[in-house]
Amino acid sequence: MDERIKVGLDYNFDINFFDNFQLLQDKIEFPALRAFGERENCDYADTIYGGKNIYLSMTAVLDVENVFYSFSVKTNSKNVYNSNIVWNGSENIYMCSCIINGFNIFYSKFLHNCSDIWFSSNLV
Repeated sequence: MDERIKVGLDYNFDINFFDNFQLLQDKIEFPALRAFGERENCDYADTIYGGKNIYLSMTAVLDVENVFYSFSVKTNSKNVYNSNIVWNGSENIYMCSCIINGFNIFYSKFLHNCSDIWFSSNLV
């Protein structure tokens, strides 16, 4: 059984709820990250499944590679920097949001099946 669920404190009615919660939170040791499956060189990243070279990112799953400072990168995406929601085989994505199946996309958002795009939005 997980040892963290055995940790507890009696409620102190002399202080407010948030102070009680802070005391409990200070006592519980939390894991640094969740990582599953094969992974390599994944530092300061949370919710990683089958990734390689991932740094300061969250939710990078299903064979992603070279992901830095990003959120929700998945399904064979590579070389993603400071972006979020990059899916389905996207590559070379920089400072973007909501890119699906894109290649060489820079400073753009809401693109689907696009390549070689700079400073654009809402393209299919």
